[in-house]
Amino acid sequence: MIDRSAISQLFGKWKWKLVPAFFLVLIMASKWETFSLPGFWDEMWVFINSGIWISQNSFIQILPGLHSNEIGFGHPPFIFICLAILYRIFGYSHAVPHVFSAFFGFLGVYGTYLLGSHLHNRRAGFISGLLLFFSPLYFSQSGLVSAEIFLTSLAVLYVYFFIIENKLGYIVTGICLALTKEPALAVFVSVLIYQILFESKRSDFWNRIKYHSIPLIILVLFLSLQGFITGHAIDNPALQQSIFSNDFTMSWFIPQLWHIFRLIFIDQWRFIPSTFILTFSILHYRRITNRTNCLFLFILCGFYGAFIFVYFLPRYILTVFPFIFVLAAQAIIVLERNRIATNFIVAILCILCLYTSYATPTDDDYGLEVTMSYADYVRANMDAAKYIEANFPEKKVYLCETKETLTDAKFGYVTKNLNFSSDDYEVATTPVLPYPEQFGCIDEIKSRGLLFDNIFTHGAVSFVVYVKPGIHRFQ
Repeated sequence: MIDRSAISQLFGKWKWKLVPAFFLVLIMASKWETFSLPGFWDEMWVFINSGIWISQNSFIQILPGLHSNEIGFGHPPFIFICLAILYRIFGYSHAVPHVFSAFFGFLGVYGTYLLGSHLHNRRAGFISGLLLFFSPLYFSQSGLVSAEIFLTSLAVLYVYFFIIENKLGYIVTGICLALTKEPALAVFVSVLIYQILFESKRSDFWNRIKYHSIPLIILVLFLSLQGFITGHAIDNPALQQSIFSNDFTMSWFIPQLWHIFRLIFIDQWRFIPSTFILTFSILHYRRITNRTNCLFLFILCGFYGAFIFVYFLPRYILTVFPFIFVLAAQAIIVLERNRIATNFIVAILCILCLYTSYATPTDDDYGLEVTMSYADYVRANMDAAKYIEANFPEKKVYLCETKETLTDAKFGYVTKNLNFSSDDYEVATTPVLPYPEQFGCIDEIKSRGLLFDNIFTHGAVSFVVYVKPGIHRFQ
């Protein structure tokens, strides 16, 4: 007969050792569809384009003042150098940057598991990792090459190594984090405040302060050097005047407070873990008021407070999610003591989040990047571009959004550059979304006398092609 007790012991011994492999396979399998996709918006303009440029030039040219501000957009060089190295090794393909991004998506989920396991137990760590992965914003961003997925992964690993006092892990992740993007400043300052408040009586306090200030100093030096050479600490051509909101008034301030709060704690089913955290905080306030949770609160306040004033996109707040889900996992386990009930709640929440990731968007508050709708946009854009290339290769073409998809063949939407014109065009294509138009320029195109020719639809997004009378190809 089969010794079930021996099998149970063997499974109990190995199940937690298989967690990294489980998360890696889960992420790579779920992101498989993105590996063959061309870039989308910022990942195409900022990261993929910059990585290709650096791979074709000397790496030293990534230093401030040695390249155009449209290369790197003023951000620190970690992501661009990594992409350039990968391009030199493997050559350029759509898969290279997207596999790289998915791997960092895995690091973020695994880092959250490690942090939750250390602070509570492995079960809490596993649940927090699952909640992070299935959160629609994280799920979509782990398929994109944007700085936030790297920032999030490195931040949670940096905090984990800080808490367990692993110097090598701390310094490696800290330096990489410092050279990823400027919001890392909020994480470094939070750790510094934490040390001043809670570690001042340690005998090695000043040595720890000096050591832990290294990543912060590196980021400040980079921004200072860039500001001295270029005149802008953040030399972003899209925000050349100021990174701060130009519309700052009290009438704007209050809605922005609510907008960011809703994005962090309510939307995309996050009100469920938020409710557990709130209930846990009321019923078990002594367990919630500890040093580590204070560090999480400092990081949350750093990001929340900064983006009330600074130019904001929804993905910018992603870095606080691992710490929120670590708290949520603890709260769910403590409040719902029945293991089966806990597993059921987590499973239902993950299913709801996964459904939301692929559901048709219903409003234009956040754009496409908060769900997998961005992939629909890319596919529809690519189909329209290839149709125009095949049927109107010599015509003057207009696209009011992401014109680089038609004019730069290296991005993979077309095989040769099309003849772009924003004025006297004969063919035009524009996106159509299922909610009030945030993108597109249908009225402008129709006003020039162009007629409907074809439409390409993927999921929630369509691209419509219009042409001048007499040159239709549509059957």
